Amino acid sequence: MVITHHGGQCFKVTFGDLTLVFDPIAKGASIPPVRFGADIALVSRDHPDMNGIEEVSYGDKKPFAITGPGEYERQGVVIQGFLSESKYPTSHKATQDDNSYINTIYSVELEDMTLVHIGRTRSIT
Repeated sequence: MVITHHGGQCFKVTFGDLTLVFDPIAKGASIPPVRFGADIALVSRDHPDMNGIEEVSYGDKKPFAITGPGEYERQGVVIQGFLSESKYPTSHKATQDDNSYINTIYSVELEDMTLVHIGRTRSIT
């Protein structure tokens, strides 16, 4: 298994022929976008910088997109998404008046391990 950090909260996890990506960086984001093929793309919150599912549709790979809470099984990988909330300062676009965002925490079971990706739960200013 190889885990690669691509900036922000974007992580690529490769094991064998399978590639997962957490919060793929989108084209036009404040950090350079990713450009590789993924089998499964997980988005923890719908932010324009970190929901680049189209950026990981590359070559013959078109990712199975997971964009919220629930239970999923794909290609032998078991994924659970848990609803959480995060707060951001007013400089970010908020979904509610109190600057709260829906954030999904993902638990991924693969290769006899459990990986947890918490997304961006708090802004650092």
